[in-house]
Amino acid sequence: MALGIYLDQHGKVIKAGGTIIEVMPGVEESVVELLQSNADLKKPSISKILRDGGVPTDLVKPYLEGIPYTQLEHDYNVVYHCPCDEERVMAALQVLGEADLQDMIDKKERPEIICQMCGKPYIFEVSDVIEIRDKMHRNSMH
Repeated sequence: MALGIYLDQHGKVIKAGGTIIEVMPGVEESVVELLQSNADLKKPSISKILRDGGVPTDLVKPYLEGIPYTQLEHDYNVVYHCPCDEERVMAALQVLGEADLQDMIDKKERPEIICQMCGKPYIFEVSDVIEIRDKMHRNSMH
């Protein structure tokens, strides 16, 4: 497994990626040894490959040098998608429990939650916190 990240001068992620090579059951030991040798000797820099505009196949080529392989067709682009949305984040707020939510309400705090995966901010009003607390209370009655 190799991971890389390319940052700009302000620390913002410009490109990130990685590769994982898994040896399947039944592969010859010579292939495993060659993979290991390629990883040890070539030490490909994923960050540099990404910075230089590399494509996914460029990330694995250094590891597969000397090993015959077939590239399979891939009819769609792989894109990053974060499944976060307001409903999921509101559900996560329930983890705090009724007492902590009530404390936020009493202090008139407007919780701001930033998704750790994509960085999208979610800002909730006190009325949203009240709604979450009330929903938790109703659900606890069942």
